[in-house]
Amino acid sequence: METKFSNLPNVSKPDTIWSLCVKFGFYYGAQWVLNLICLCSMRAVLLVSVLALVAAHRENRMIQEVEQRHVVSCVVTVVQRQFPVGRNIHLSSTADDDYAKSVLEDINRLELWPVQVTGPSRASVSPRNVEKISSYIIFTRNVKDITVQAEMLYARSSWDSRGLFLIVFTVKVPNSEELAFSVIRELWQIGRGYNVVVVVQHDDLLNL
Repeated sequence: METKFSNLPNVSKPDTIWSLCVKFGFYYGAQWVLNLICLCSMRAVLLVSVLALVAAHRENRMIQEVEQRHVVSCVVTVVQRQFPVGRNIHLSSTADDDYAKSVLEDINRLELWPVQVTGPSRASVSPRNVEKISSYIIFTRNVKDITVQAEMLYARSSWDSRGLFLIVFTVKVPNSEELAFSVIRELWQIGRGYNVVVVVQHDDLLNL
């Protein structure tokens, strides 16, 4: 008994089966291609996301390096213009940061001042025949840290309230003027330091 396919007129049985196989093969083949395209798209999106994160991190790092160079340049310029040549400088920091290292390297490169250094990972390094400190460079992140460092320096016999105090904040602060007044008040109350310059990073500006 011959089976007739009403939907496919004038088509023989073998041809019909072949047509169905082709159709099923095309369907599943198309599905496989679509799945492959979706998988490739997901991988492409993931790759783009990773590259965007890497680019953002690199850009942020470059911005930080530029800001650091500006701060270091500002500090060294103040030192060259205001610090008496040949007189002792005391550089102090309670954090192992790149700002203090860069400034120390630049000052030593000029070979114009003997430098004492106190930091978190080293004892005080002082030149021979220490006299009164003529100038101070103090790196800090907040007023509380300034208090700690000022009290430590005030306890030394080399403290000189008439010296120049250059206070450098290594982080950005929202209220630069208020912070500067707080620093000046702390230095006056601790050791009657009055000749104070505060370097503060505020948004995209560097305030003195």
